[in-house]
Amino acid sequence: RGPADLLLRNARVFDAFSGTFFRGEVAVAEGVIIGFGASGAERVLDLDGAVVVPGLIDAHVHIESSLLSPSEFARAVLPRGTTAVIADPHEIANVLGLAGVRYLLHATESLPLSVFLMAPSCVPATPFETAGAELSSREVTEILSWDRVIGLGEVMNVPGVLEGDRGLWEKLVSARGRPIDGHAPGLSGPDLWAYLLAGPRSDHECTTLAEAREKL
Repeated sequence: RGPADLLLRNARVFDAFSGTFFRGEVAVAEGVIIGFGASGAERVLDLDGAVVVPGLIDAHVHIESSLLSPSEFARAVLPRGTTAVIADPHEIANVLGLAGVRYLLHATESLPLSVFLMAPSCVPATPFETAGAELSSREVTEILSWDRVIGLGEVMNVPGVLEGDRGLWEKLVSARGRPIDGHAPGLSGPDLWAYLLAGPRSDHECTTLAEAREKL
């Protein structure tokens, strides 16, 4: 009922639900959009017809694969509309283990970009890798207890899931009730059903429309 903190005037506002634009105002109070207009505001910005859209969330990214520090990564993506990312730090964990994940959490603490992490599930990705580090189920459970860690990262060890690998299943159980990312190229039929029952609820590995439809 009081004045808004910020009022954006003369904007072209994108309605993501209907896929349409409308010209109007957007009012903000305490960091929350409260409506399309206000009786008063502490600060008013005339956008002169500029477009206002919701911030984009990158649901799966490996910041270290960009070869940029987290602050430089934020500087690259924020101006293009990405305001939040969900990062899977398994690349840095493959080399530095728990210390690498801690570094990434610390380095993203005070960025203008909102960064959430997934606990890496498969470090190393296969028992044949010798990148320098390994994350046990105990360490993954510890990571899951940290602030801004929201779930379990892509479960790449599909044979381990299907064959009941004990260490991997301990990680799946520790993340139960939270988001678990999948990573299962070409998986189909009863093997796919078993994989889904283990907990993963997403997959970014589909290469054909038929595969995507079946997984959907």
